[in-house]
Amino acid sequence: MDLNLINAAEARNIDALYESIGSDPYILDKVDTIPFVNTPLHVAASTGQTRLAVEIMNLKPSLSTKLNPNGLSPLHLALLNGHFETVKGLVELDKDLVRVKGREKLTPLCSRPNIRAHAGTDRAQKDDRAGILAEFLCACPESIEDQNVRGETALHNAVRNRNVRALGVLMGWIRMTGTNWVWVKYIKDGRGNTILHMAVSTSRPDRTKIESSLRRAGALKSSSLANDCSVVDLLISQQSWVENMYRFYLLMRKGMSMEMRNAVVVVAALITTTTFQAVLSPPGGLGGG
Repeated sequence: MDLNLINAAEARNIDALYESIGSDPYILDKVDTIPFVNTPLHVAASTGQTRLAVEIMNLKPSLSTKLNPNGLSPLHLALLNGHFETVKGLVELDKDLVRVKGREKLTPLCSRPNIRAHAGTDRAQKDDRAGILAEFLCACPESIEDQNVRGETALHNAVRNRNVRALGVLMGWIRMTGTNWVWVKYIKDGRGNTILHMAVSTSRPDRTKIESSLRRAGALKSSSLANDCSVVDLLISQQSWVENMYRFYLLMRKGMSMEMRNAVVVVAALITTTTFQAVLSPPGGLGGG
């Protein structure tokens, strides 16, 4: 890659970017011809340079889906490094970036910020991560169906990593929209495990909370799946939610401004998380009278 272009990206300098383009109008095209490379967009995204990242993506959109030698897109890098404003900026330009498959078919929805935060992670960071997860779902609802090379969805990953907060957002989204729940709850990973089977198999402290929440939502073990399950059996668990929450789904799919969508996402995520936590911790505990 051209040294001036690298320097412009590392220096967070939009003017330097255009100086490089002025010297060689094909400079971004040349970068785009390399199959796997750390482009200026990768550099800007990984360091949280939102304005520069958006500028580069606007000039050369195809760079946003290119993978670097580690199999990561610019959105993956911004997310992994916790640069959530950059994440929002990129997704606002192209919502389909949420479904870009990187290394091991890992999409941004299943990337590290959705994994359980370390003990030192503060509440604000957890809220940011949950908010990004909710925004991904609003921007691209179909992304909840994406699977990695092990056949795992974002829901499988949340259960496996004991990420109760991410699980709350995912379950809340599924129940509120009434979409894709049947597919997600029956899908098995590469080892034949459904989400509830994964929860039951773990011996970790969060097992009871996760298993309880999934059972309440209607998830099934692999051994409970019947080959001749009727359509009525598949639909009945979501019937009451579809009617009540369908309007929310329509609002998310229509032409709302990003600012308005963000406001709705924040409220929805907070309501979902609060409701989910209340289910997991009722007065007197799960065994209380």
